[in-house]
Amino acid sequence: MKDNWKEVKLLEILKLNVDSVDVLSQPEFHFAGVYCFGNGLFEKGYISGAETTYKTYNRLHENHITISKVKGWEGAIALVTNEFEGMFLSPVYPTFNLISEDIADIKYIDLFLKQKHVWQKLLENSKGIGARRNSVSEKQFLNLSIPLPPLPEQQRIVSKIEGVTTKLDQIKKLRAEQEKEINNLLFSKYTELVKDAKWLLMKDVAPIIRREVKLNEEQQYPELGIRCFGKGTFHKPALTGIEVGTKKIFQIKKGDLVFSNVFAWEGGIAVAKEEDNDRYGSHRFISCVANKEKAIEEFLCFHFLSQKGMEAINACSPGGAGRNKTLGLDKLMKINVPVPNLELQQEFVALLEKVNTIKQHHTQTNQELAELLPSLLDKAFKGELTNIEQENSLLLAAEPTNNSLTLVKSIIPENKKSFAKQVLGGKIVSLFRDDKHFTHIKFQKLQYIAEHLIEEDLHWNYYRQTAGPYDNKFMHSVVYNLSRNKWFEENDYKFYPLAKATEIDKYYQKYFGGKNEKLNQLFCLLKNASEKFCEAVATIYAVWNNHIIQKEQFNQEKIQSDFFAWSSRKEDLFTNEEFELALQWMQKNNIEPTGFGQVIKVKK
Repeated sequence: MKDNWKEVKLLEILKLNVDSVDVLSQPEFHFAGVYCFGNGLFEKGYISGAETTYKTYNRLHENHITISKVKGWEGAIALVTNEFEGMFLSPVYPTFNLISEDIADIKYIDLFLKQKHVWQKLLENSKGIGARRNSVSEKQFLNLSIPLPPLPEQQRIVSKIEGVTTKLDQIKKLRAEQEKEINNLLFSKYTELVKDAKWLLMKDVAPIIRREVKLNEEQQYPELGIRCFGKGTFHKPALTGIEVGTKKIFQIKKGDLVFSNVFAWEGGIAVAKEEDNDRYGSHRFISCVANKEKAIEEFLCFHFLSQKGMEAINACSPGGAGRNKTLGLDKLMKINVPVPNLELQQEFVALLEKVNTIKQHHTQTNQELAELLPSLLDKAFKGELTNIEQENSLLLAAEPTNNSLTLVKSIIPENKKSFAKQVLGGKIVSLFRDDKHFTHIKFQKLQYIAEHLIEEDLHWNYYRQTAGPYDNKFMHSVVYNLSRNKWFEENDYKFYPLAKATEIDKYYQKYFGGKNEKLNQLFCLLKNASEKFCEAVATIYAVWNNHIIQKEQFNQEKIQSDFFAWSSRKEDLFTNEEFELALQWMQKNNIEPTGFGQVIKVKK
């Protein structure tokens, strides 16, 4: 530590300053929560005084520090920022503020409190028996020692660290966007491949090959494991023949398409890699070997991990969750799989390998970036943060690039937006025309939700109508345009394909191919859903989105109130339970607004 630094107790620079409010003083309180591991505050919503046994709540103020008495030793400590001003926490979250701003910078103290060794010190000094019973008192917190340089040096350290954290946040955001794009690109290519592909039984494409092993008691048998959610293989420790006992084990070879029969329904499917060759799996592992004249195992694996592939696996895995939901050998062999031209499969697998290379690079640099901030904080509080050129080099190297894979966002030209809107409508008709619930109201609500979910302004014209958000111009022209384009004609509220109906997919891929995943999820979720349910979802979405656009404070009760105030039809048609079911369905399936578009108003 430098000569002009000194070691002080927090009690010399912080004081307890709790703004305690009686729970009976107001009907409800806007609550915050505190993440563990130094990840700050989050918004929890509204709680009424009647919902608690506490007599008071603590009101938060900007630039105060709050700590959880029960989880402070796990890093549940946070600086209160502007957006949390006036929110509340329970009394187990005492708050502290600076004694004097001439001595210390509150952001400097916040950075100090983000270190693991500080949390460990709190754990050592906490009271209680067992991890969850450890409790940190105000006195123990204030008794922590902190290295304190002169105020300008504190501010320099804060500025340096904030510069790095801002860059880290930018990299994370860019990386998430890039991974989303490459996943969309893969799915778009896959969709193109299977569109015209023939479908054959698995037994004719990749039959089961089981290599049962005759055990030798002294020999070692290294095991293979399969992660769920398509996350590949991993290695388990080797077992001796004696340890294996009476269980049957099977040898796995490089290139095997391997299914965990108890977790295939959860994405426990992978292709054995070079390093997996000659490992072993129990009878729970099903190895399939692709007929090289028909299919490539990596393409088949991608198919099975897609939505359509998982639907087939689930259909062949009866029973409840876990080990009761088992994929049988015979059932697997009776699944139909797409078999495109072999050259097209090879092109797809080459693209898949590029994508996996990018993701592997991301995994490696993510680990390096995760270690960067703790390292910087350690240097900062030892007085060693003199130069961060090395850290800046790491940040620059970690920034996502598209050099390995050209990714072009789907940008619809202004003069093509009206046509693209008709294409999206045509796609909806092609998918839903045999749905017995497909009415004009359901059509309009699907169109509205789809445009908002993918955030495409296709010549905005929505306004408030009795049954929900409504685009009069679109709904009065769509049938005519479908007929004019020779896609579909309507007769007695039913749609029938015309000569050029198959052209829709070509245009759909052009304008919406990069957003296939979101749209496909939406359309699958609402296939066969009732008109009434779709009306509820679209209207809730519009009400919720209006609040976000107008930057209003809201909660479930406010959305519910505005939903039923939308029109008298809502009170006549829906119950509170039906509203809650629709809202819960939206939250469960991530059909939530972001503030895209414009406020839906009554048309003048």
